[in-house]
Amino acid sequence: MKTRNLLLVLFLFVNCTIASAQSGWGNFPTGGDRDINDIHFVNSNTGWAVGDSGIFKSTNGGINWTRQNFNYNGKNVVLNSVKFLNENTGFAAGGHWSGAYYFNYQYIYKTTNGGVNWFYTYSAGSVGTVITKIIPLDENNIFLALAGTYFDASTGGIYKSTNAGSNFSLSVTKGESNALCFINSNTGWASGYYMNDVMLKRGHLLKTTNGGTNWVEQYKDSMINATNIYSIQFLNQNTGFAIGSLYNNKSRFFKTTNGGDNWDTVTYNHSRGNSLFFINQSTGWIGGNSYPDTSSIAYTTNGGANWILQKKNYQATVKNIFFINNQTGWAAFNSSNILKTTTSGLTFIQPINTEIPASFSLGQNYPNPFNPVTNIEFQVPSLSFPNVSIGGYPLGHPFVKLVVYDLLGREVKTLVNEYKQAGTYQVSFNAEGLSSGIYFYKMTAGDFSETKKLVLIK
Repeated sequence: MKTRNLLLVLFLFVNCTIASAQSGWGNFPTGGDRDINDIHFVNSNTGWAVGDSGIFKSTNGGINWTRQNFNYNGKNVVLNSVKFLNENTGFAAGGHWSGAYYFNYQYIYKTTNGGVNWFYTYSAGSVGTVITKIIPLDENNIFLALAGTYFDASTGGIYKSTNAGSNFSLSVTKGESNALCFINSNTGWASGYYMNDVMLKRGHLLKTTNGGTNWVEQYKDSMINATNIYSIQFLNQNTGFAIGSLYNNKSRFFKTTNGGDNWDTVTYNHSRGNSLFFINQSTGWIGGNSYPDTSSIAYTTNGGANWILQKKNYQATVKNIFFINNQTGWAAFNSSNILKTTTSGLTFIQPINTEIPASFSLGQNYPNPFNPVTNIEFQVPSLSFPNVSIGGYPLGHPFVKLVVYDLLGREVKTLVNEYKQAGTYQVSFNAEGLSSGIYFYKMTAGDFSETKKLVLIK
């Protein structure tokens, strides 16, 4: 095993300032009132989100959500993972707890009709353990990752069912397990995290090539730099990524190009790396806590060699990220809302004037009519206390939202959704995939609100 600290990566990540940290993530409510922990889409329209006592479904790409009913037996059920095999068959898993952070039961729910009905398929009682990930390879073969107690290597671990989840048997244990990934029925990777006999924690990466019958340890932390790994993703037999959190509010990113035999790692000053998603070997996103740089999502186009901070000035912890292609993706975070992007997380905004406007204004798009790209200008004045912030939110920089709607008032795309410094800006709107017709775009900022019409002709 070899581990190389990529200092250049660390420097680029921490010191990255791309166009005042562009952010192209819109915020969409699920209708719930608690945290969302995981999200999964089977296509660009149909997806599910799960969290604390809730399952939600969207059929229009995450713009609107409907709560789905499931039998939670009157318990305070926390659902941590959701995965679908197709538009009809899916699984949601988690557990319930009764205070003091102790989970009493693990639960699995299944649907065969797209979530119209969810039925209870499995429960097991074990104090201190909860299902963190569920990976159905098919309807019969299902893997679970369980987070146990990190001070006991015999709790938690990876479990497997071969009878559609009726019962599970232990596959491997290395203490608390939060990450699990399979690329086929035989080959998969998992994480482990536990405290050894001398009270020092260690993070582990494990691999199986025979469907969980045997596991090989591929990576083990040093005893003073333990990583609790929360997400693993492999694109193929060779290329994989992982991310985890260190005890000192830092994160560690892992990459392999030889199936995990060797892992390159980098540690950076970004709190609690929770999730990652790569759409190919070059393009990916990582999510975590917004401390200390107020950015909860970062983006790479060169396989993690350097990162662009996204979703700046946003106090949130991203728990899971899912992309359906290299532009459209969603993020679950510690809120009842879902983040969505259709621009890889980038907002194509550029300042076009150094003069400070006296007031807010929204310009007419040009060209108009257009096909398929048009430009919109808007102005942001300087407010009071330009250098003062409270809780990371700048008092002198107003929060600006610019959204495109169709004739029925349905949200089509969020172009701007962030704090902006004073200035004149231009943002591009690409209507590829939309039908010809009349649309509207609306800008809001504080008490300012203005709407204008644009016409798409194809």
